[in-house]
Amino acid sequence: MEFMPAPFLIREVEPSDARGIAAVHACAWQTTYRGIIPDSVLDVMSEEAGAPRFLKTIEKHRLENSPYPFLVATMGDRIVGFSDAVKPIDPPPGFDCEIKAIYIDPNRQRMGIGRALIAESARLLIGTNHKALIIWAAAENPWRRFYEKIGGELLPETKHPEIGGKPIAHVAYGWRDLGGLAAIP
Repeated sequence: MEFMPAPFLIREVEPSDARGIAAVHACAWQTTYRGIIPDSVLDVMSEEAGAPRFLKTIEKHRLENSPYPFLVATMGDRIVGFSDAVKPIDPPPGFDCEIKAIYIDPNRQRMGIGRALIAESARLLIGTNHKALIIWAAAENPWRRFYEKIGGELLPETKHPEIGGKPIAHVAYGWRDLGGLAAIP
């Protein structure tokens, strides 16, 4: 007998999602970035600590009627992933949108949730006349090859934002055609 995972739903974020997003964010960071980002940053992350920040982000997104999708993936009434697209700051030439955050509950990875969040973001961005997407990933992130698997081009651009007093190398992945990204299964 083959186990079929419970289906998930992708939808636009709501203010009541802040706690669930914060929980996924904290768990994903603590699981993915241990040994990459200082423990002093990871150890204080929690649903309680992150919820107010995410609530402010959600409220700003809704107040500004942002053309950039902020999506959640749910299974039942539980948030299992999210993605937040934005207008990029200092993007490489030709890129007019960015997914600044995409995180999946570590217990729900490899179920197609990340792929679905990115594809739906691409479809919505096409609807607002955006053309090309960029995602920055920590160079040491063990999951960053996922972007290559879904057609992301490793770009020559790098940056080194400081997190917890430590510069963290980041690499850029780009999709010059949102149509192809929107069509991924």
